[in-house]
Amino acid sequence: MNKNIRRSIVLAAGVTGAWALGSATAARTNCPPRPSPSRT
Repeated sequence: MNKNIRRSIVLAAGVTGAWALGSATAARTNCPPRPSPSRT
């Protein structure tokens, strides 16, 4: 049973991370492109 709890926590963390990455990518594509800072 301990293994199932650990597996569900890892699965939930992975889904949450993928959702956050997807929403960040969607938010970035909706915004107008910003000029990249020039490095000297």
